[in-house]
Amino acid sequence: MAFRFELSGMHKQILLITVVTFFLYAHGHSEESLSEVFLMDQFILDAGLICNVRPSAECIDIGWEYVDTDADGKLTLSEVIVSKKALSDWTVWEKASLSTRQRDAFAISLWFIDGVGIENIFQSYDSDGNGFLRLEEFIVDIDLDHRPLIAVLSDPTAVDTESVSRRFGNFEPLIGELLMGEQFRQ
Repeated sequence: MAFRFELSGMHKQILLITVVTFFLYAHGHSEESLSEVFLMDQFILDAGLICNVRPSAECIDIGWEYVDTDADGKLTLSEVIVSKKALSDWTVWEKASLSTRQRDAFAISLWFIDGVGIENIFQSYDSDGNGFLRLEEFIVDIDLDHRPLIAVLSDPTAVDTESVSRRFGNFEPLIGELLMGEQFRQ
C-alpha cells in the first residue's frame, strides 16, 4: 500500500528548491550559481511586467539595477559576466516552460554574446576606456521614449543599427537581420 500525503505551499517551495538545487549541482553549477538563477527568475518576472507596458527608460533602469549589484551606478565587466551566466543558467532551468520562440531568442542572443565575446562588447560600449560602463554609454545607440522597450527596439529610426552592427565585429552582416527580424518584433 502506497503512502500518500499533501504538501503545503511552503513544503512545495522547499521541494522545488531542493529539486532545482540537485539539478544544478548535478550539472556542475555552484550554490552561488543557484542563487543567481533564482535572482534572475525574479528579475525576469519583475522586468516582464514593466518592460511590456511601461516606457523604455523604466525597463532599462530595472535591468541596470539588476546587473549593478554593488549599486555604484556603473557596471563592471565582472557584473556583466555574472549576469550573462545567470541568464544562461536560467534558460537551462526554464527550458521546458519557454515557448519555442523564447528559447530561440535566448539561444541566439547568448550565441551572439559568446561569439563576439562579452569582453569585446563591453569594451565597445566603454567609450572613455575607464573599465566601467555608465548608463549613457550603454544606451548610446538607442533613442528611448514613452513606448515599451520592444517597440523602441523594433523601430529602425530609434536604434542606430549601423553602430550596433560595428560593435558585433564579424557578426555585423547578421545583426541587422536580428534587430529587424520578424521573430523578435512580435
